[in-house]
Amino acid sequence: MSLAKTNNKPGTAPLCSLAIVPRPRLRQVLLDSQCRVRLLCAPAGSGKTFLLRECARHCPPNMRLLWLDLKGQSVGASGLLDALAAQLGAAQSDLTGIQTCLEQQVTPLWLMLDDYPRSPDNALDSLLNTLLLSSSHRVQWWIASRRRPNCQLMRLLLERKLLELGPRELALTNAELDEVLDHEALPLAPATARQLLNSTGGWYAGVRMQLLGQSHGSSFEFARNDLLIERYLESEVLDGLSSQWREWLSTLACLPSFDAALCGHLLGAVDSGRVIRQLQETGLLIDAPDRQAERYCVQPAVARLLAARLFPEQRKALLHRACQWCIAAQQPQEAIEYALLAGQHEVAVSLLQSLSLERLLQGRELARVLHWLDRLPAPLLDGGSPELSVLFAWSLLLGGQLEKAQDWIDRLERSLPQPDGQRHRSSWAQWQVLTVAIACYRAQARTPDEDLQHALEHLAEEDWVQRLLAQATLIEWALGQGRIEQARQLIRSAVAAARRQGSLTLEALLLLQHSNVLEMRGELTRADTLLEHLQHELEVGPTDAADWLVGRTRLRRAAILEHLGRDEEAVRYFQSALEVSLECRDPWALEGYVGLAGLACERNDPGAAFAHLANATRVLQVQRISEPVYECRLTLAYAKLWLTQGQPAKAERALSQCLALYQGRTPMGHPELLPRMQLQLLQARLAAGRDVNEPLDDMLQRAQSQGCWPLACKLWLCLAQAFDLCGQRKNAGHALMEGLRLSRRLGLSGIERSFSSQNQGLTVLGQPSMTTPGDVRLSRRERTVLEMIAQGLSNREIAEGLHLSLHTVKSHAQKINTKLGVSRRTQAIAQAKLLGMVG
Repeated sequence: MSLAKTNNKPGTAPLCSLAIVPRPRLRQVLLDSQCRVRLLCAPAGSGKTFLLRECARHCPPNMRLLWLDLKGQSVGASGLLDALAAQLGAAQSDLTGIQTCLEQQVTPLWLMLDDYPRSPDNALDSLLNTLLLSSSHRVQWWIASRRRPNCQLMRLLLERKLLELGPRELALTNAELDEVLDHEALPLAPATARQLLNSTGGWYAGVRMQLLGQSHGSSFEFARNDLLIERYLESEVLDGLSSQWREWLSTLACLPSFDAALCGHLLGAVDSGRVIRQLQETGLLIDAPDRQAERYCVQPAVARLLAARLFPEQRKALLHRACQWCIAAQQPQEAIEYALLAGQHEVAVSLLQSLSLERLLQGRELARVLHWLDRLPAPLLDGGSPELSVLFAWSLLLGGQLEKAQDWIDRLERSLPQPDGQRHRSSWAQWQVLTVAIACYRAQARTPDEDLQHALEHLAEEDWVQRLLAQATLIEWALGQGRIEQARQLIRSAVAAARRQGSLTLEALLLLQHSNVLEMRGELTRADTLLEHLQHELEVGPTDAADWLVGRTRLRRAAILEHLGRDEEAVRYFQSALEVSLECRDPWALEGYVGLAGLACERNDPGAAFAHLANATRVLQVQRISEPVYECRLTLAYAKLWLTQGQPAKAERALSQCLALYQGRTPMGHPELLPRMQLQLLQARLAAGRDVNEPLDDMLQRAQSQGCWPLACKLWLCLAQAFDLCGQRKNAGHALMEGLRLSRRLGLSGIERSFSSQNQGLTVLGQPSMTTPGDVRLSRRERTVLEMIAQGLSNREIAEGLHLSLHTVKSHAQKINTKLGVSRRTQAIAQAKLLGMVG
């Protein structure tokens, strides 16, 4: 049968199955791209075809659509030419005829090739390469394939003509898994959902097969559908492999990850590079999830099934060989993992002795050490060195497990010699830094400055990581006390020291603190720019950059975007940050749940908000995070929800108890948490009809003296509510005007919008004199952009007209909105016309 006869009518998008959940995240990336070639290259069951169909349904009306389903069959070069000729209506089906037909296209064309032939075919790939390179800009190619065609894709990429999405991009995210679970009416606890995602590597088909037959309300059974997955594996992949290749695949499936050298060692004298390339063609080999260069793993959904085809003795011997090879290759982290899998716990503990504190902070080592600690028998660790105690104490401290961290700090104290020499004094100084740090995390430190300064004087030069962590603790303390200028100076000095050591991880940790300083002072645009650059450095920089800091950077950006009123972007950042933070076992994942709950509350969706906070509580309990790490933050989030539901007494009771428990001391990591809780408490009392003018005014004076302008803005607005409740309309109008002017000067659109939605009757007090033409000072470029916005031009059209980047135009538009005191394009046009700034 001719391929052309099996295809949909040209211009008609193929139907999308209702059983598949749409993926707007990927669809929008593809639709927004300006590349001529879009390649989806991933294993079977990744959702490539459905994604292509989703995009086809959004084909612009001025675009012609051609769809070719090649069914993965070996059609050959001539078969593809025949199919293209039939769809294009070409007079000739040879290469010249097809090229001529494509060149003569008047109407722009989307040419979609679904399920590109799976078997390598040099002639076919050469033909495709010629067509991709020679087609005019009016022809856009969309290709879904299990294997990467042997074309000049790098050339297309360098010319910015290629967008490629692979297994990593097509893997389900946490948010997409939630949508799949909603579609299947099968709610799972966050920890179970995350385990499902990890066990399948986000493979769409693997997730769907695991969900088949699972019952609502019963516990999730991960091995329930192993037989179904194994049958799928046999029919889709293994049937085409020889017995030797199957054995090799089962061997590699026993390993959490591997590179070409280890692969060659375990498989014998074979061309390991060729083995890896062919296994990648099967779709069963994917990049290792820990961002290490040139490391791979077998698709998690099938690795356990493949590994089970070897006898237990074979697997143990294999893991032992892998461990010994990694020791010789000076890869201690991988060696530790293999030793644990082989049951060689003593070897694992011995190898852990060599793991440095600097290494702990890189990549996903923190999560790995916490995982190793959970798996190691406690008696084996009793005789560890002081260095091992320091490593475990910091791991547990950063992981939020304060009680266990205290145990290791106590062990360290008992094992330390008398401080009668420089090295011994340095060891005591390390213990002192840990002791002060855990007191700060517990909000029990009263004046840690002196102890930390004393420790810094005695730390040895080679203990520079401890020194920088001590300085970071000092900075957190200064911020918590409102001493912003002191914190700024400490950050400047510590960043310089981190750069001298070439440590991107510790520099990033300190720059996150700097973003906190900027946020507290209301310099949100600067903070966002800093975080954008930092995020870029961490995500595309060295492969050993700390993933947990990637998550924290995204969380900080999300919070700032929320303040700026860019809620949709904030939601995306909170969701993506959550995924990374949960994988890294970072207790800061709480901020993602709290942020999403706050945004749901703003959308008047308390059900979703409470669900996010319930998920946060479950995750914190599963990871055994200590209460001081999260109690105040979670109480504040719940109090906000209770206030919106008209339950001020409940909010006041929870906040009062929490503030009394911590006695005015802020847990480390949240420098503005204490004043925010105090403000929320006053808002609860105000909602109950009580007089809070005096304490609000005291807080306002303190915030202004410290230069905490966003906090001052919130206090002005709350003071306006308090004056209005007392009938002091003139004072209320003054406070409102001050708050709104400060909000607009700082660009706090999110705060202003939230206040206005809850106090519509109050906001009219200051409106007549809020904004005048003299108040709005736009630059020449901003005025030009504003005029083009008023003409109805899109950001892309403005960018092309002014020869600017799209990012620059968006930045100008955001600044215009901020200066005009609005949050949307339509509001900006209306306000500009009202002020006579545009016609």
